[in-house]
Amino acid sequence: MTIGDGTKALLWAAVTDIDLQIYKATVYKLRWDSPGVGLDMAFPALEEARLTLEEVVEWPDAVSGEVAHLRFALSEYTHSLEIRDHTTASGQQTALLLALAGLRAALRVL
Repeated sequence: MTIGDGTKALLWAAVTDIDLQIYKATVYKLRWDSPGVGLDMAFPALEEARLTLEEVVEWPDAVSGEVAHLRFALSEYTHSLEIRDHTTASGQQTALLLALAGLRAALRVL
């Protein structure tokens, strides 16, 4: 499948935004229960990543598997933070970063 340059640029912008929001959330996670800079800042960043993933772009069929994997990993990571399970959150963070890397790799070959 070949996509136009404008669509590629939009997809890459979306991935960059998702990456930035996930990075911000992981930094905020380091401050876990610190008021104003901990999880209360991580959740909005993760929600922004989710909104970008779900609403900003129409993902090509060629990357739908990677998008679904990232959607699942993002949901699992967010849930582990919501229930304050630090151990699970660390593992889910790794899975989330790997899912994002998978989407990025899939986009390179479009």
